[in-house]
Amino acid sequence: MPLVRAGEIVTPAWLLKHPDDGFKLITGLLRISCRKGVRKAGSFRLKQRADEVHRRLKTLEIEVDAPSLRLYLLSTSRPQLVELYDEQRRMLPDSEHRGIAALLERPILRDEDLIILLSAAKSQSCRLKEAVAAASQLARRAGVTSFDQGKAGEWLLLPRRNHHGPA
Repeated sequence: MPLVRAGEIVTPAWLLKHPDDGFKLITGLLRISCRKGVRKAGSFRLKQRADEVHRRLKTLEIEVDAPSLRLYLLSTSRPQLVELYDEQRRMLPDSEHRGIAALLERPILRDEDLIILLSAAKSQSCRLKEAVAAASQLARRAGVTSFDQGKAGEWLLLPRRNHHGPA
């Protein structure tokens, strides 16, 4: 029997349309159901994933935007998470925060990683323009005349694990 809330079948689309209710449902009611041994495959997976994300956020000491986190925790579409992350990376390609930097180093990002990176407070990341400007300033101070801001921007957009220095 499908999970039903207020007369509506709880589907991935329903969760995203009702993020507050969906979040409460996934994190609250499912705890009760799980203790009783009732496990709805998709809903239980979302609950497990939410627990893992919260555990890792605490371990990595990453500050998050709570409304964004609630919404991303309800997403069941990996391609959509990847697309949103790729968009975000074009604006915020790097971070000096050790937890976020550790995630950026991973060769393969799991759903939990994507949710953490998408939900992380933007103040913990470096904007592309600011990073390129800072690099340009450092190059000038060091007397580097061949610094190309366009190439530096392209380089910063590569996955961090691909950074082996300028070619």
